[in-house]
Amino acid sequence: MRITLLAALLTLSLLPCRAQTIPWTEPSTPGQWNFRLGAMAFESVANPGSSQKRFVALPVFSADYDGRFFLGSSLVSVGAGAGVRLFRGTNLTWDLGLGVGEKRPESRADELAGMGDRSGDAFFGTGLRLHGGALHASLKIATGLVRDSGARATLEVGVGGRVASRLMAGFGLSGIWGTSQNLAWDFGVTPEQAASRHQLILAGDPRLRAGEDRPYAPGGGLRETNATAHLALLLPKKWQMFWVLRGTALQGSTRQSPLVRRDNYLTCGMGCSVKF
Repeated sequence: MRITLLAALLTLSLLPCRAQTIPWTEPSTPGQWNFRLGAMAFESVANPGSSQKRFVALPVFSADYDGRFFLGSSLVSVGAGAGVRLFRGTNLTWDLGLGVGEKRPESRADELAGMGDRSGDAFFGTGLRLHGGALHASLKIATGLVRDSGARATLEVGVGGRVASRLMAGFGLSGIWGTSQNLAWDFGVTPEQAASRHQLILAGDPRLRAGEDRPYAPGGGLRETNATAHLALLLPKKWQMFWVLRGTALQGSTRQSPLVRRDNYLTCGMGCSVKF
């Protein structure tokens, strides 16, 4: 029964989950599985660089065994996944894992007209996290398992902790770098896609603007910077309410993509969960 329940919840967790991470949870109970289940809603752009908004309601699910084996939001990449903690020291942890991202249908945003539907992505990655008191820093490197999805690295520094008996808060800054393949996966336009978009513009398709029918192959480098604020209210009986606000600024060659109409945007979300 428990295995069936776990499989069902893991299936739910594989829904689009770009903002699924819960800011804080209680320490894991040694020697057994620890589960957290809840729901959240968030609003962001429909696609990175889009001028349209997207509102999504999601289940929240995470599980860990003894603080060493994890299911839920990926520890080393974007999306849902699984991982293992290879090393756990006083001030340093080392994680290894997989992450699975969502598909990108052409219908998601006007800017994607003529691009066709893109399959989901999957990444294998590793991450180091250094922490001491309220301060922490992390480095994550992930390589794509899907053809042409490339590799990416994330560097983050932050501060966080308890600010009242039941209130926790935190703030972090991060930068994400990608190979040319990785940036092309999200921001590139092939000659075939450009030709399709050109025909749509000639036909008067209102979704596209003049000049958005050119091919584009971005170079590798810094793809975005982020500032993220977390707030969590710890409630009785292991319940928790949480809020997340994230500001993103696209950088470098990503800003020149025909798919980008807005290079600065906010993501905000809130939710609740319970541990059992």
